[in-house]
Amino acid sequence: MVIDIHGHYIPLLGNSDFKSLFCIEEDCGNTRYIRLNGNVFAKMDEGLVSLEKHMEDMDRAGIDHRVLSVAPFVFYYELESNETTKWAKVVNDQMYRDIRSYSDKFYALATLPMNSVDEACRELERTMGEYNFLGAEIATNINGIELDDRCLYPFWEKAEELGAFILLHPHYTAARDRLTDFHLRNIIGNPLDTTIAAVRIILGGVFQKFPKLKIGLSHSGGYLPLAVSRLDKGYKVRRELSHLPSAPSTFLKKFYYDSITFDTKVLQFVVDNVSIDRMLIGTDYPFDMRCEEPVRAIEMLDIDEWGKKRIYIDNAKNIFKSRLKVR
Repeated sequence: MVIDIHGHYIPLLGNSDFKSLFCIEEDCGNTRYIRLNGNVFAKMDEGLVSLEKHMEDMDRAGIDHRVLSVAPFVFYYELESNETTKWAKVVNDQMYRDIRSYSDKFYALATLPMNSVDEACRELERTMGEYNFLGAEIATNINGIELDDRCLYPFWEKAEELGAFILLHPHYTAARDRLTDFHLRNIIGNPLDTTIAAVRIILGGVFQKFPKLKIGLSHSGGYLPLAVSRLDKGYKVRRELSHLPSAPSTFLKKFYYDSITFDTKVLQFVVDNVSIDRMLIGTDYPFDMRCEEPVRAIEMLDIDEWGKKRIYIDNAKNIFKSRLKVR
Protein backbone atom coordinates (compact mmCIF):
# COMPACT_ATOMS: atom_id res chain seq x y z
CA MET A 1 0.00 0.00 0.00
CA VAL A 2 1.45 3.36 -1.09
CA ILE A 3 0.16 6.90 -0.48
CA ASP A 4 1.45 9.97 -2.30
CA ILE A 5 1.05 13.07 -0.14
CA HIS A 6 2.19 15.57 -2.79
CA GLY A 7 0.06 15.56 -5.94
CA HIS A 8 -1.72 18.49 -7.56
CA TYR A 9 -5.25 18.91 -8.88
CA ILE A 10 -7.32 21.99 -9.70
CA PRO A 11 -11.09 21.43 -9.77
CA LEU A 12 -12.84 22.99 -12.73
CA LEU A 13 -15.35 25.55 -11.56
CA GLY A 14 -18.73 26.03 -13.16
CA ASN A 15 -18.93 29.50 -11.60
CA SER A 16 -18.06 32.01 -14.32
CA ASP A 17 -17.18 34.62 -11.68
CA PHE A 18 -13.79 32.95 -11.32
CA LYS A 19 -13.08 32.20 -14.98
CA SER A 20 -10.59 35.08 -15.12
CA LEU A 21 -8.52 33.49 -12.34
CA PHE A 22 -8.27 30.01 -13.82
CA CYS A 23 -9.61 28.48 -17.01
CA ILE A 24 -8.60 26.06 -19.73
CA GLU A 25 -8.73 27.12 -23.35
CA GLU A 26 -8.01 25.33 -26.61
CA ASP A 27 -6.29 26.69 -29.71
CA CYS A 28 -7.12 25.83 -33.30
CA GLY A 29 -4.70 22.91 -33.15
CA ASN A 30 -6.57 21.37 -30.18
CA THR A 31 -3.74 22.16 -27.77
CA ARG A 32 -5.06 23.08 -24.35
CA TYR A 33 -3.60 25.92 -22.30
CA ILE A 34 -3.94 27.21 -18.75
CA ARG A 35 -5.03 30.83 -18.55
CA LEU A 36 -4.47 32.71 -15.29
CA ASN A 37 -5.64 36.26 -14.67
CA GLY A 38 -6.51 36.51 -18.35
CA ASN A 39 -3.03 35.52 -19.53
CA VAL A 40 -1.80 32.25 -21.04
CA PHE A 41 0.33 30.57 -18.37
CA ALA A 42 1.38 27.16 -19.73
CA LYS A 43 0.35 24.16 -21.76
CA MET A 44 -2.08 22.03 -19.83
CA ASP A 45 -1.34 18.54 -18.57
CA GLU A 46 -4.63 16.66 -18.43
CA GLY A 47 -3.77 15.23 -15.03
CA LEU A 48 -4.09 18.68 -13.48
CA VAL A 49 -7.87 18.67 -13.97
CA SER A 50 -8.75 14.98 -14.44
CA LEU A 51 -9.06 12.47 -11.61
CA GLU A 52 -9.38 9.70 -14.18
CA LYS A 53 -5.96 10.63 -15.56
CA HIS A 54 -4.64 10.73 -12.00
CA MET A 55 -5.82 7.17 -11.39
CA GLU A 56 -4.43 5.90 -14.68
CA ASP A 57 -1.00 7.33 -13.89
CA MET A 58 -1.17 6.27 -10.23
CA ASP A 59 -1.64 2.67 -11.32
CA ARG A 60 1.38 2.98 -13.58
CA ALA A 61 3.48 4.43 -10.74
CA GLY A 62 2.35 1.89 -8.11
CA ILE A 63 0.44 4.45 -6.02
CA ASP A 64 -2.76 3.38 -4.28
CA HIS A 65 -3.86 6.68 -2.71
CA ARG A 66 -3.06 10.34 -3.29
CA VAL A 67 -3.45 13.47 -1.20
CA LEU A 68 -4.47 16.27 -3.56
CA SER A 69 -3.64 19.95 -3.25
CA VAL A 70 -3.99 22.77 -5.75
CA ALA A 71 -1.10 23.93 -7.87
CA PRO A 72 0.56 26.79 -6.00
CA PHE A 73 0.06 29.26 -8.84
CA VAL A 74 -3.61 29.46 -7.81
CA PHE A 75 -2.99 30.38 -4.15
CA TYR A 76 -3.78 34.00 -5.08
CA TYR A 77 -2.52 35.57 -1.85
CA GLU A 78 -1.77 38.70 -3.88
CA LEU A 79 -5.48 39.46 -4.38
CA GLU A 80 -7.61 41.44 -1.98
CA SER A 81 -8.24 39.17 1.01
CA ASN A 82 -12.00 38.99 0.43
CA GLU A 83 -11.38 37.77 -3.14
CA THR A 84 -8.85 35.16 -2.00
CA THR A 85 -11.35 33.99 0.63
CA LYS A 86 -14.14 33.58 -1.94
CA TRP A 87 -11.77 31.78 -4.30
CA ALA A 88 -10.51 29.38 -1.62
CA LYS A 89 -14.01 28.45 -0.48
CA VAL A 90 -15.26 27.76 -4.00
CA VAL A 91 -12.17 25.69 -4.88
CA ASN A 92 -12.37 23.67 -1.65
CA ASP A 93 -16.08 23.04 -2.11
CA GLN A 94 -15.51 21.76 -5.64
CA MET A 95 -12.49 19.72 -4.59
CA TYR A 96 -14.70 17.93 -2.08
CA ARG A 97 -17.45 17.32 -4.63
CA ASP A 98 -14.94 15.92 -7.11
CA ILE A 99 -13.20 13.47 -4.78
CA ARG A 100 -16.10 12.20 -2.67
CA SER A 101 -16.95 9.59 -5.32
CA TYR A 102 -13.36 8.31 -5.08
CA SER A 103 -12.99 8.15 -1.30
CA ASP A 104 -10.94 4.96 -1.65
CA LYS A 105 -8.37 6.81 -3.76
CA PHE A 106 -8.17 10.51 -2.94
CA TYR A 107 -7.82 12.80 0.06
CA ALA A 108 -7.37 16.55 0.05
CA LEU A 109 -5.49 19.45 1.57
CA ALA A 110 -7.38 22.74 1.56
CA THR A 111 -6.17 25.93 -0.07
CA LEU A 112 -6.52 28.83 2.34
CA PRO A 113 -6.81 32.64 2.16
CA MET A 114 -3.57 33.12 4.05
CA ASN A 115 -3.66 36.87 3.38
CA SER A 116 -6.42 36.95 6.01
CA VAL A 117 -5.33 34.86 8.99
CA ASP A 118 -8.77 34.84 10.63
CA GLU A 119 -10.41 33.61 7.42
CA ALA A 120 -7.65 31.04 6.91
CA CYS A 121 -8.33 29.63 10.37
CA ARG A 122 -12.06 29.46 9.69
CA GLU A 123 -11.56 27.78 6.32
CA LEU A 124 -9.13 25.23 7.74
CA GLU A 125 -11.61 24.34 10.49
CA ARG A 126 -14.52 24.20 8.03
CA THR A 127 -12.84 21.93 5.50
CA MET A 128 -11.46 19.57 8.11
CA GLY A 129 -14.76 19.44 9.95
CA GLU A 130 -17.23 19.25 7.05
CA TYR A 131 -15.12 17.58 4.36
CA ASN A 132 -12.59 15.52 6.34
CA PHE A 133 -9.71 17.28 4.62
CA LEU A 134 -6.36 16.33 6.11
CA GLY A 135 -5.10 19.86 6.57
CA ALA A 136 -3.90 22.47 4.11
CA GLU A 137 -1.22 23.39 1.61
CA ILE A 138 0.24 26.88 2.06
CA ALA A 139 3.09 28.80 0.46
CA THR A 140 6.57 29.06 1.95
CA ASN A 141 5.91 32.74 2.53
CA ILE A 142 2.63 34.60 2.54
CA ASN A 143 3.16 37.04 -0.28
CA GLY A 144 6.37 38.21 1.41
CA ILE A 145 5.44 37.57 5.04
CA GLU A 146 7.73 34.96 6.60
CA LEU A 147 6.16 31.96 8.31
CA ASP A 148 7.61 32.79 11.72
CA ASP A 149 5.93 36.23 11.74
CA ARG A 150 3.84 36.72 14.87
CA CYS A 151 0.84 37.71 12.76
CA LEU A 152 0.61 34.03 11.73
CA TYR A 153 0.57 32.69 15.30
CA PRO A 154 -3.25 32.36 15.34
CA PHE A 155 -3.00 30.17 12.24
CA TRP A 156 -0.32 27.93 13.73
CA GLU A 157 -2.34 27.70 16.93
CA LYS A 158 -5.44 26.60 14.99
CA ALA A 159 -3.46 24.09 12.92
CA GLU A 160 -2.01 22.58 16.08
CA GLU A 161 -5.42 22.46 17.75
CA LEU A 162 -7.00 20.67 14.77
CA GLY A 163 -4.09 18.28 14.24
CA ALA A 164 -3.84 19.59 10.68
CA PHE A 165 -1.06 18.52 8.34
CA ILE A 166 0.36 21.68 6.74
CA LEU A 167 2.27 21.07 3.52
CA LEU A 168 4.61 23.93 2.65
CA HIS A 169 4.90 24.45 -1.08
CA PRO A 170 7.03 27.19 -2.65
CA HIS A 171 5.52 29.74 -4.99
CA TYR A 172 6.37 33.33 -4.04
CA THR A 173 10.05 32.47 -4.28
CA ALA A 174 13.06 34.53 -3.23
CA ALA A 175 15.41 36.15 -5.76
CA ARG A 176 12.79 35.88 -8.52
CA ASP A 177 14.47 38.53 -10.68
CA ARG A 178 17.71 36.49 -10.67
CA LEU A 179 15.99 33.22 -11.55
CA THR A 180 13.92 34.18 -14.59
CA ASP A 181 16.10 32.28 -17.11
CA PHE A 182 16.52 28.53 -17.58
CA HIS A 183 13.46 27.66 -15.45
CA LEU A 184 15.64 28.41 -12.40
CA ARG A 185 12.71 29.80 -10.42
CA ASN A 186 11.48 26.21 -10.18
CA ILE A 187 14.69 24.20 -10.42
CA ILE A 188 16.64 25.95 -7.66
CA GLY A 189 14.17 28.62 -6.49
CA ASN A 190 11.59 26.20 -5.16
CA PRO A 191 13.95 24.21 -2.91
CA LEU A 192 15.62 27.47 -1.86
CA ASP A 193 12.36 28.98 -0.67
CA THR A 194 11.42 25.79 1.18
CA THR A 195 14.79 26.00 2.94
CA ILE A 196 14.25 29.63 3.92
CA ALA A 197 10.78 28.87 5.26
CA ALA A 198 11.97 25.89 7.30
CA VAL A 199 14.93 27.78 8.73
CA ARG A 200 12.69 30.72 9.67
CA ILE A 201 10.35 28.31 11.47
CA ILE A 202 13.27 26.83 13.41
CA LEU A 203 15.04 30.08 14.26
CA GLY A 204 11.81 32.00 14.80
CA GLY A 205 10.74 29.65 17.58
CA VAL A 206 7.55 28.37 15.97
CA PHE A 207 8.09 24.83 17.23
CA GLN A 208 8.77 26.05 20.77
CA LYS A 209 5.48 27.93 20.71
CA PHE A 210 3.50 25.19 18.93
CA PRO A 211 5.33 21.89 19.57
CA LYS A 212 2.64 19.60 18.15
CA LEU A 213 2.55 21.12 14.68
CA LYS A 214 2.64 18.73 11.72
CA ILE A 215 4.53 20.55 8.98
CA GLY A 216 5.52 18.84 5.74
CA LEU A 217 8.31 20.13 3.50
CA SER A 218 8.09 19.73 -0.26
CA HIS A 219 10.99 18.42 -2.33
CA SER A 220 12.61 16.63 0.62
CA GLY A 221 13.07 19.84 2.56
CA GLY A 222 14.90 21.66 -0.21
CA TYR A 223 18.47 22.31 0.95
CA LEU A 224 17.67 22.12 4.67
CA PRO A 225 19.22 18.67 5.34
CA LEU A 226 22.43 19.85 3.65
CA ALA A 227 22.45 23.32 5.20
CA VAL A 228 21.78 22.34 8.80
CA SER A 229 25.46 21.75 9.67
CA ARG A 230 26.19 25.36 8.74
CA LEU A 231 23.28 26.42 10.95
CA ASP A 232 24.77 24.40 13.80
CA LYS A 233 28.08 26.19 13.30
CA GLY A 234 26.24 29.50 13.51
CA TYR A 235 24.57 28.33 16.71
CA LYS A 236 28.01 27.77 18.24
CA VAL A 237 29.59 31.06 17.26
CA ARG A 238 26.86 33.63 16.54
CA ARG A 239 24.84 35.40 19.21
CA GLU A 240 21.92 35.78 16.73
CA LEU A 241 21.20 32.07 17.19
CA SER A 242 21.91 31.87 20.92
CA HIS A 243 18.20 32.10 21.78
CA LEU A 244 17.61 28.53 20.58
CA PRO A 245 17.26 25.89 23.31
CA SER A 246 19.36 23.45 21.27
CA ALA A 247 21.24 23.22 17.98
CA PRO A 248 19.19 23.75 14.79
CA SER A 249 19.86 20.16 13.71
CA THR A 250 17.76 18.92 16.62
CA PHE A 251 14.72 20.42 14.90
CA LEU A 252 15.13 18.43 11.67
CA LYS A 253 12.93 15.68 13.07
CA LYS A 254 10.10 18.13 13.79
CA PHE A 255 9.28 18.34 10.07
CA TYR A 256 8.03 15.73 7.63
CA TYR A 257 9.67 15.37 4.22
CA ASP A 258 8.45 14.07 0.90
CA SER A 259 10.70 11.80 -1.17
CA ILE A 260 11.28 14.03 -4.22
CA THR A 261 15.05 14.25 -4.80
CA PHE A 262 15.67 12.45 -8.15
CA ASP A 263 18.83 10.85 -6.74
CA THR A 264 19.21 7.78 -4.53
CA LYS A 265 22.30 9.07 -2.71
CA VAL A 266 20.61 12.38 -1.90
CA LEU A 267 17.44 10.66 -0.71
CA GLN A 268 19.51 8.26 1.41
CA PHE A 269 21.26 11.28 2.97
CA VAL A 270 17.90 12.85 3.82
CA VAL A 271 16.54 9.63 5.33
CA ASP A 272 19.70 9.09 7.39
CA ASN A 273 19.56 12.62 8.78
CA VAL A 274 15.85 13.15 9.43
CA SER A 275 14.94 9.49 10.20
CA ILE A 276 12.64 7.07 8.41
CA ASP A 277 9.71 8.11 10.62
CA ARG A 278 9.66 11.60 9.07
CA MET A 279 9.62 10.48 5.42
CA LEU A 280 6.60 10.34 3.09
CA ILE A 281 6.10 9.51 -0.57
CA GLY A 282 5.75 12.53 -2.86
CA THR A 283 5.56 12.94 -6.63
CA ASP A 284 4.62 16.56 -7.55
CA TYR A 285 2.27 15.06 -10.14
CA PRO A 286 1.43 16.05 -12.87
CA PHE A 287 4.20 18.54 -13.60
CA ASP A 288 7.28 17.83 -15.68
CA MET A 289 9.49 18.20 -12.57
CA ARG A 290 7.67 15.32 -10.89
CA CYS A 291 9.08 12.04 -9.60
CA GLU A 292 7.79 9.45 -12.05
CA GLU A 293 9.00 6.35 -10.18
CA PRO A 294 8.38 7.07 -6.49
CA VAL A 295 8.24 3.42 -5.43
CA ARG A 296 11.50 2.56 -7.19
CA ALA A 297 13.12 5.54 -5.47
CA ILE A 298 12.34 3.96 -2.09
CA GLU A 299 13.25 0.45 -3.22
CA MET A 300 16.73 1.70 -4.10
CA LEU A 301 17.40 2.90 -0.56
CA ASP A 302 19.58 0.98 1.86
CA ILE A 303 16.80 0.34 4.38
CA ASP A 304 14.93 -2.78 5.40
CA GLU A 305 11.39 -3.74 4.39
CA TRP A 306 9.99 -2.39 7.67
CA GLY A 307 11.53 1.00 6.88
CA LYS A 308 10.13 1.01 3.36
CA LYS A 309 6.66 0.25 4.66
CA ARG A 310 6.99 3.17 7.08
CA ILE A 311 7.63 5.49 4.16
CA TYR A 312 4.99 3.95 1.89
CA ILE A 313 2.05 4.15 4.29
CA ASP A 314 2.68 3.79 8.03
CA ASN A 315 4.03 7.29 8.61
CA ALA A 316 1.02 8.77 6.86
CA LYS A 317 -1.28 6.66 9.03
CA ASN A 318 0.40 8.08 12.13
CA ILE A 319 0.02 11.64 10.89
CA PHE A 320 -3.56 11.48 9.67
CA LYS A 321 -4.93 9.01 12.23
CA SER A 322 -8.57 8.07 11.65
CA ARG A 323 -8.96 10.52 8.75
CA LEU A 324 -7.03 8.11 6.56
CA LYS A 325 -9.33 5.25 5.60
CA VAL A 326 -6.76 2.74 4.43
CA ARG A 327 -5.88 -0.66 5.79
